[in-house]
Amino acid sequence: MASLEKKWHVVQLDGENAKIWLPDVYDGIGSAVGITEITPEQAADITNSMGVSEGLKDGQLVRLRLTVRDATTGRSKSARVLCSVTEVRTAISRLPGLTYRGNAVRSAGVPRRRRLG
Repeated sequence: MASLEKKWHVVQLDGENAKIWLPDVYDGIGSAVGITEITPEQAADITNSMGVSEGLKDGQLVRLRLTVRDATTGRSKSARVLCSVTEVRTAISRLPGLTYRGNAVRSAGVPRRRRLG
C-alpha cells in the first residue's frame, strides 16, 4: 500500500489549537472530527504542537473507526482516524454521509479492541 503524503493540521482543543503532522486524509471529514489542514505558513504561527502518540496518551485525541463503502467495488472497508476529544460526541453522528478518501462513510464509532503496533 502506498504511503500517504503528510501535511500540517490543526486540532481544536479546549480553548486552544495545536498543530500536528498527519496524513492528508481529513479533507472530507475534518470539520466533523475537529482536525483541519493548514499551510506551512499558518503552522509557523502556531506555537503549541503535539505528536499523535502524545495526544492519545494525554487524552486529547481519540481514535474513531469508520466503515466506508468502496466507490469502485462496493465493498465495505474500515479505517481508523483521529478525532479531537471535544468533538467525539458530535463526530460519531455527523460522519455518516461524509466522504473519506473518495468513499462514502457508512458508520462511525469507537473501536472495540485496542490495536497494537
